[in-house]
Amino acid sequence: MRLNKSFYQLALSILRNRVKRALHRFLPPNHVDTFLRTLTQEGSVIAGSVATSIVAPEIMNEPPRNLNVIVPFRPRYEKWLTVLKQMGFDFDQADVKRRNQRYSDMCYIARSPYSEKPIVVLWAASVSPLLPLLASRYTYEMNFMTADYVYCIYPRLTLRRETFERPRVGNDEATHGTGAVSVIDPTSMTGPCEIYCPMELRSTRQAKGIAMVPWATVDYTTTGHGFFKDQTLVYRVHSWCRNPHCHRARETYIPSHLL
Repeated sequence: MRLNKSFYQLALSILRNRVKRALHRFLPPNHVDTFLRTLTQEGSVIAGSVATSIVAPEIMNEPPRNLNVIVPFRPRYEKWLTVLKQMGFDFDQADVKRRNQRYSDMCYIARSPYSEKPIVVLWAASVSPLLPLLASRYTYEMNFMTADYVYCIYPRLTLRRETFERPRVGNDEATHGTGAVSVIDPTSMTGPCEIYCPMELRSTRQAKGIAMVPWATVDYTTTGHGFFKDQTLVYRVHSWCRNPHCHRARETYIPSHLL
């Protein structure tokens, strides 16, 4: 039996429409291409509720309230501010949220007459834009988008509308609540956690366990793995597993932190 590629094109079209619809809530249509080009040039990603609404729209109880852009640390950061100013945005510098202070260096909120919904530009305290993303309290928040690919770091859970909490991040409230997502209690599990286990070491260089799919017309001689060629982050979701049936929970190891 041969694969009918027309269905792949249909899925790609649906995903592309989700992306465009999400971006048009925040950007004038004639500036979307410039925005995406800057995203690539600056090695930045779109994260937060916009990325989640594209990966799993059924999770969202309401449309995204802001567009989150995470930018890798740079000695000079004017490029994004210059581009958005040319689009008609004004800026306010904002305090980095307490739970993100370790992973974030600076934050600006950009507003324009085009939309009441702001764009939040967050500079990571690292050469990788993924560091603040991996500090998310819930795994369902760990989605992001580049100018041509959409990524979901925990697809097996997120696409089933399930998540688990990273308790060592802090006791503050999640940014958008859990919405329509079920928070898993690991102690109730009757089998191994498999790839979404808190003890599972995940390496972004190989994009281990990460789902990715192109949403734009791209050069298929390359893949979404190309984004990770300079990403050397290795992390655990948190430093222990409470599932009594998980063999990794019984392993001896040195607790790790985000690198």
